[in-house]
Amino acid sequence: MTTRKNFRAAVYMLIKQGDKYLVIRRHNTGYRDGQYTVPAGHVDDGESARAAAVRELAEEVGLRAIEADAELVHAMQRHEGEFDYIDFYFNIATWQGKPCICEPDKMDNLRFMTLKELETVGIPGVISALHAISIGERFSSLGV
Repeated sequence: MTTRKNFRAAVYMLIKQGDKYLVIRRHNTGYRDGQYTVPAGHVDDGESARAAAVRELAEEVGLRAIEADAELVHAMQRHEGEFDYIDFYFNIATWQGKPCICEPDKMDNLRFMTLKELETVGIPGVISALHAISIGERFSSLGV
């Protein structure tokens, strides 16, 4: 009998200024601390990925957006550690507010970085997805 996979769902929000992405440095989380990522989070039970993207954007970096402004640009199937993920990458072209660190217990730096800058200090899966997005790939996989 074949066993079906159970996936966790995560969302990643792309906020850009020119060729730079808004990134945060993880801190005190137990996962990839000291590395940079775009704002991200998990999809809660009963929540759509778009709704999670808008919620997490506000919770993590204080930016307000509406679901209609969250454009799905990439999906990644990823295996990391004990878990399998489906990661949804959303471009958020329109937002309100000024980026700030809203969860200082989980992040200790916020800035804009080019993909090239991020390559040396970023989370590998995020870097892989951003490279795929940069060449127009809508789907990728990592570790599977």
